[in-house]
Amino acid sequence: VRAHSSRFAEKGARVSRTFVFLRNRKTLVLLDELISPRSGKWEAYLHLAPELEVNIDKLQIIASAPEINSTVLEITSEQNNTTGVKLIKGQKKPILGWYSPDYGKIIPSPTLVFDRTGKNSGVSTILRFRNDTEQKIERLKTELRGDYYYITWIEGDKKVGIKISKTQPLQVQQL
Repeated sequence: VRAHSSRFAEKGARVSRTFVFLRNRKTLVLLDELISPRSGKWEAYLHLAPELEVNIDKLQIIASAPEINSTVLEITSEQNNTTGVKLIKGQKKPILGWYSPDYGKIIPSPTLVFDRTGKNSGVSTILRFRNDTEQKIERLKTELRGDYYYITWIEGDKKVGIKISKTQPLQVQQL
């Protein structure tokens, strides 16, 4: 799935987010692409389920649910163009980090805010369910070659990756 927005004060700025679910790997790959006439700071948001407890160590994030003991949600963001990540939950000014289960009801919910810089860049984030025996994701990297983004990472001793078309129609291939 791919979504776009160009509703920004900076004329010519456009953001695209592509979601790719790799069922056999229990992995969701997010590709955020910023097209801008000049370099600058930007933020990417990732809203999580309200019951998750989130721990951040640099750009390695682990989210867990108290009722699930052995499985965690590992969130790894590419370091290229990412200067930091913060967790916001139940913030009122500006309003951020809320979930609305029913009309007129809101509850605090964790939202990750990735601080990024640059222009005309693609940055990846991987979300994967894993247990304690599975290898962590390392060396996440996004490269643009022609009309395709190549996103690769290491799981233990295996190099894993996908190829995503930059142009329409959306095409995805596992490497």
